[in-house]
Amino acid sequence: MKKFVAMTIAALIMTAAMAQAQDTMWTRTYSSGMFDQGKAVATSGTDIIVAGTNLGESQNILVIKYNAEGETAWTRVLDIQPMEKTVDVAIGTDNKPVVGVSVEAEPPTSLLVKLLESGDTAWTRQRDRTTLSNIAIGTGNAIYTWSSVMDPAPFDSFVLAKYNPDGTPAWEKVYQFGLFNRSAGCCCDGAGNIIAAAMVADQGGMHPTIIKFKPDGDTIWMRFYNELGGAEMTGIAVDQNKNIFAAAVDGPNLKIIKCDSTGEKLWDHTVETQPDPEAYNILATDGAGNLVIPVVNMEMHCGLLKLGPDGSELWNGSTEIMGLLFGAAVDSDDRPIATGMDQEQSSCLTIKFTGRAGISRQGWLQEKAKPFELTGTNILGPGATLELETMIPGDYEMTLFNRAGARIRTVFKGQLQPGNYSFNPGLLAAGEYFLNIRGPIGKSQDKLIRIY
Repeated sequence: MKKFVAMTIAALIMTAAMAQAQDTMWTRTYSSGMFDQGKAVATSGTDIIVAGTNLGESQNILVIKYNAEGETAWTRVLDIQPMEKTVDVAIGTDNKPVVGVSVEAEPPTSLLVKLLESGDTAWTRQRDRTTLSNIAIGTGNAIYTWSSVMDPAPFDSFVLAKYNPDGTPAWEKVYQFGLFNRSAGCCCDGAGNIIAAAMVADQGGMHPTIIKFKPDGDTIWMRFYNELGGAEMTGIAVDQNKNIFAAAVDGPNLKIIKCDSTGEKLWDHTVETQPDPEAYNILATDGAGNLVIPVVNMEMHCGLLKLGPDGSELWNGSTEIMGLLFGAAVDSDDRPIATGMDQEQSSCLTIKFTGRAGISRQGWLQEKAKPFELTGTNILGPGATLELETMIPGDYEMTLFNRAGARIRTVFKGQLQPGNYSFNPGLLAAGEYFLNIRGPIGKSQDKLIRIY
């Protein structure tokens, strides 16, 4: 006997027909016609800030704000010359983005630009003779910059600087941990400590390094991670438990290491992708302590990898979008966002993923572990119903989205037993809708529904 569950939905569901296909909420590109790239991304709630470069003659910095649905709130072009090397972006609880830029000049120059919520510039700060790698925002919206200083020898020292939210310098400290020092990514944990990645050389060679600083810049600990071999340190991130994730580039591979708050290694993982050694914004964590990494396969298709807290691959898949990815973030809905460059248009690319589909190394998306199946037609007329067969008891959640990927409502959340269920879509305007159904053991399915 069929159980009937009535609910009002307005659903477009796009079935991930191939397990390899990584589901996306939406994709946006920005093009000035001059080789635009997204280099870093940050989120505030479900708002998204992308910072990147225009590689044409103008050599400008791009900053774009999108809302949760991918609608452009504003676009700003920061006229910073000559050629920019590194661009990073962060945003604090004041919802005001901060953009960090390393300018290839003589001498090299680091710039910090804070924007208002409207996108207008609040202030700009400049520090000569440094090569900026990354910025981070700590407690009280304090801004930290992590740089290498080329004085007196190339990359001879590190510089960690703190700025107050109004742009006034709080302090600056210089460190020499080795004969040669090159900064990489940095981030802040929930206690206000700063964690930085670097390469440090001594008489024994180059060492992938993580350094943890107190909020006042004093060193808590520094560790070499020689198990990464000759890999070059790049991005770094922390989870809600203050565990540390760091990435290092080794040829076509991205090596990931997880440490606890004391720097003790917990596990490592290797990802085959197309990594950029200066992608300091490449790692992001979600609310469950999972690590999200944008990846590009050998055929240059953009995708996403998600590692669980124990280092297992929860899912890994690619889209049909070809290009490069340099930055990652996760919004307050645990939706991953990646930015880079679209290969076809040479434009600034931003992708928002559902964060729920892909290849599961545990076989969650294999037929034998399938907890449910949507059956019947996806073309519905008046009075038609959606048919759902459940094979595994557990928690199910159905969330409705419109064609643009905007969340409309949660249409069902609760436990279901094995059986057949019918869902009445109710009165809907003609068109297409998207329904995401999440079931037990990590299973997620989307399906396209057309209402006529």
